[in-house]
Amino acid sequence: MTLRNPSGPIKGGDRLLLLSGYHGEITVMDSYQNEPIVVEAASGHTPKIKSLRCLGASKWVFRGLSISPSHVEPYQTVSYQVSLENHDFRGPCREVTVENCTLFSVWDSSCWSIDDWNNLPPSGISADGDDCVVRGNYLRNVDFGISATGKRV
Repeated sequence: MTLRNPSGPIKGGDRLLLLSGYHGEITVMDSYQNEPIVVEAASGHTPKIKSLRCLGASKWVFRGLSISPSHVEPYQTVSYQVSLENHDFRGPCREVTVENCTLFSVWDSSCWSIDDWNNLPPSGISADGDDCVVRGNYLRNVDFGISATGKRV
């Protein structure tokens, strides 16, 4: 677990402010930091992503994001909308924070059938890592809400 690209343009202590619009799927992999990197909504903006996955990562903060597979057409579900993963090959995920985010499959599921409910909604958050923080998030129309394992989660 060593710093990744310490002389790169983005490093520990930086803030990445996202504007409104669709930003795709975020994957942080093999990225250990000496100080947190904060990825958050700029004031007055609602950045949208399909999913967030961290594996082999530490000291990342994600704040104020709208996370849903319905942000992009056609709708394709994911297993978890947020997945903080300890990984046998990539290494541990630790000290990652996800806060004040809104997660949903679709905003209005009133037209969903029983089969839709059995097949379409993703699960919300899986936090599998030491010292990870999940707080102040709003989950709507998801399968399983939040699962957490690890020390001090």
